[in-house]
Amino acid sequence: MKRFLVLLVVTALILAGCGGGGGNSGSNNNNNNNNVAPAPVEPEVKGTVHDFGRFSVLVPEGWSVADLGEYQTEFNGALVKGTPDQFRKAPSVSIQYTLPVELVISGRTFYEDTISLKPIETESFVYDLWEGKWQGNFVSAAESQQPNDLGVITVYSNQVTAESEYVRIDDPDITAMIKSIAVEPTTEVEWITFKDGKGIATLPEAKEGLRWHDSGYMYSNDVEADSEFEGNTVTITAESGNGVFSQNCMLTNEDETYAYGEAEFAVRITDGKVDATYNGVYRIYDEPKSLDYETEDTTDYEWYGQVYTGTWADKKNDLTMFIQPHEGIEHGYQITIQGSSVQCSTVAQIEQGGVMWYYDMSIKGESVETMGYFQLDGDMLIWGHDDETIKFENATIFSKLD
Repeated sequence: MKRFLVLLVVTALILAGCGGGGGNSGSNNNNNNNNVAPAPVEPEVKGTVHDFGRFSVLVPEGWSVADLGEYQTEFNGALVKGTPDQFRKAPSVSIQYTLPVELVISGRTFYEDTISLKPIETESFVYDLWEGKWQGNFVSAAESQQPNDLGVITVYSNQVTAESEYVRIDDPDITAMIKSIAVEPTTEVEWITFKDGKGIATLPEAKEGLRWHDSGYMYSNDVEADSEFEGNTVTITAESGNGVFSQNCMLTNEDETYAYGEAEFAVRITDGKVDATYNGVYRIYDEPKSLDYETEDTTDYEWYGQVYTGTWADKKNDLTMFIQPHEGIEHGYQITIQGSSVQCSTVAQIEQGGVMWYYDMSIKGESVETMGYFQLDGDMLIWGHDDETIKFENATIFSKLD
């Protein structure tokens, strides 16, 4: 089953980051009018380069690397015009880097009064810049255009309160940051090797009565590739293309009623050969987890930065939705929607304010590729979609089951 995971970037409270390059601009030399103003010269911005893990960025003089505590990862970073502890108090910039296996939906549609700013082009990325408002406060962003084999970069600058000092995304210091971003998308994972153009992942040995199996995969549009499971070994073979192949695995008992572990990894495909790893992680659970979602305790749920977990029902359309944490993926959740004519199961990464993802939904036996999102409205969870072949309204309200 072909699936495409889509991340939604809605706020700039905690983001991740990466990118790279430098660009130039030209001028018209055919006009000899001495009154024509020369092209503006960008000011030189001095500073030091900081390496966050998967990306590095210039830290201009007067700026510091913000202290994000437990939210700091190799994929995200933040800079503050002041001391590290002043993040979101003084002017701050958040940077998010997303691997090329994931498609990032622009956050622009979720802000009011948006305007376009002058794009920024570097050797590796082209950034669209915009400014808008959120609850009366300003926010601006630079979002790299997709697709790009290096991944996606999103940079946010936002005004926290009406009294907060605000630095727009096209400020010379922030422009210098964006142009300096350099990306390191691939990494070495000791349990993933390469031979004869194939990628071979060796997972922990399954105990008697358990087995590793395919729980979903994603790949770039121009890639032809597949995975084969044999014992604790997963082999990725590509026929053609350039891009990414991402594999999810689950360790279960034979009848797949309990999960004992999970794994996820993504590899790069170059000219039809698997040649590098983007990421790889596996986890063996301390205790098995029931896969019977209907019998799970669904009373504990949270939102904003996490997600509403539990069981939801839409009686009008005879649909039931189950949301369970997916511990193998950061901010990951298993989403299952069931009904008389709809069966959908997918893994989604959920950020503050909502989620978007692509998946294959089976409607009366026919597979339909569609996209969905969540919004919270009081005690209701609203699920929207963009495919008219699904016979329910664009904003279907799911009431939480008791």
